[in-house]
Amino acid sequence: MVQDPFFREMLMRNPRILDKVQSILGPSFRLLEDQMFYKPARRGAPIVFHHDNIHYGIKDPKVVVCWIALDAATSENGCLRLLPKSHLKEIPHDRVPGTRRRIAQFDHSELVDMHAAPGELIMFDGRTVHGSGPNKTSTPRRALNMVCMDPATTSELMSFNLESNPYLRGG
Repeated sequence: MVQDPFFREMLMRNPRILDKVQSILGPSFRLLEDQMFYKPARRGAPIVFHHDNIHYGIKDPKVVVCWIALDAATSENGCLRLLPKSHLKEIPHDRVPGTRRRIAQFDHSELVDMHAAPGELIMFDGRTVHGSGPNKTSTPRRALNMVCMDPATTSELMSFNLESNPYLRGG
């Protein structure tokens, strides 16, 4: 979980973000996971296309991802890329050899680059296929990510507890 007070406030206690999540998940929801993404200049690697629910072993659709750009996110520095309407259908995933990761199988011509200015929030369903390209620029690209879940969410791969998955609203 985010330890730095600044980032904790920016993500998990920001009423504007929490209000948006509440409008989707309802009055009570918990943290599933938070992350910081760092793509170093000229060597930040791509992230394979996937949807988060398969990564977490979640079958029900009650997961919302909140992605916040800390730096400008562009096509050149590996911005988030989404597959529109992919949350509405089953997208097959294959295992990435030697990892626990899975990669979505789909027509890449339908992907949309999600350019974002620093501080911009991009929200999407846990079943939305997404990934990102490499950072080909001379500056790093950073972003924060907070994944929220309905309190009744269950997983085949994970167990949830209040220490790691606290209520962000309700409870």
